[in-house]
Amino acid sequence: MPLAGLTLPQLSAFDPPVAGEGSLDPLGLAAFADRLANAIVPDVRARMGHIRFVTATAVGALAWESLIDEPPGDGVSTPSICFEWILLEALFRRRSAEVPLGIPGSQKARLVIASNGRLDARNYLKSPNVFGFVGVHKPLSVGMHVVDAELRPAERCLDLAAAWAADKGMPGYVDEIPATAGGSLRARLREAIRNSLRVGACAVPAMSHLLGELANTMMPSDMGSNERRVLRSWLRDPAVPLRDEAARLLEGLEPNGGDEALLEAILPLASADLRPHLQAIEAYEALSRALDLAFNQIRYLSTSHGATAVTLATLGADAILARCAHELPRLYQEASEALAVVGREGELETTLGAFGPSLAAAEMATTLFAHHDAIQKAKPPRGKRPWFEEYGDGWVVRQNYRQLVPPEPATFLHPVRLVTLCGFMRATTP
Repeated sequence: MPLAGLTLPQLSAFDPPVAGEGSLDPLGLAAFADRLANAIVPDVRARMGHIRFVTATAVGALAWESLIDEPPGDGVSTPSICFEWILLEALFRRRSAEVPLGIPGSQKARLVIASNGRLDARNYLKSPNVFGFVGVHKPLSVGMHVVDAELRPAERCLDLAAAWAADKGMPGYVDEIPATAGGSLRARLREAIRNSLRVGACAVPAMSHLLGELANTMMPSDMGSNERRVLRSWLRDPAVPLRDEAARLLEGLEPNGGDEALLEAILPLASADLRPHLQAIEAYEALSRALDLAFNQIRYLSTSHGATAVTLATLGADAILARCAHELPRLYQEASEALAVVGREGELETTLGAFGPSLAAAEMATTLFAHHDAIQKAKPPRGKRPWFEEYGDGWVVRQNYRQLVPPEPATFLHPVRLVTLCGFMRATTP
């Protein structure tokens, strides 16, 4: 029998102080780098691998336009995702050996087809609207006015689809003219998307003629001359002057050397408009590399100490940390001056201003810890755990973030999209 006046405690739902690990970008350097890159190469993203998927989006959008408001049978899929299932099955069922690397969703497609399955929401990508090939290339498709934000055809959609149709012998596709090869393909593709939307899986028979036609006309590495001409003219659009100039300077270069090598190659040739943006990227990357090296050196020192906390005395005596601490004020000043030319020095002060003053190695380390903790706590939705735990008078790196070998100075830490743009220029060479 409960005692009078005694209220028993009740359990409430567990409310974690943080929402997960947050294992990416521990110093919060990437967002600023992305904004700098966007000033030069808007609409292009580093993870875009094949500009031909902009064409695929144009071709698909004409077929799925009337289906956008139809409810999906599985409650989650969209017409564009159904189109992705169909096209990936076409490529991997009919021309698997020729499919180039780097296609979003390709690993999933290979596995499903190898097991005689059909692509659907359960075995495809977890966030297909973002990570499928339409979603990955959507910023460029929208920026080039091929589709709008809802993936409906925009003002340039017909021009690109018409160029593709002319190259691939599909007359009538754009206007869906009956009794033409293109008109028939568009009608059958729309019906295939509708059927797949209704059943929540690729509903095209594995041996259908439609898959063969798509495989023969939509291989990412097989663009025709009209399609290349149209896409190249949009990459060289004078209305986007910095991207236009960067694209011109990148013509004929190899993307294999990475963003840093490409930037160094085009910087001496850049105009007075483009050069300050390239210099700002270069200076910010130099500052980012020093911070990244210092952070990883602390991880390495902590890892070397095993379960024993690494102390400020140890950090302050480390030669690499001392060198980073010595270089940071200069690198910060150079970055600040370069960013001032493009009107972004205030953003640097807000994000990394704590590293501007001259600091001893131990002071720099404590500043790095505080900065990292603040970055992790600010990550959505409710913050992330830091990589280090305070223990006694020092810090211990957590198991997931141990650094087993001494860190080496990196090249550019962040993709600045020049490799992607260079690849697009090579793919659209006349």
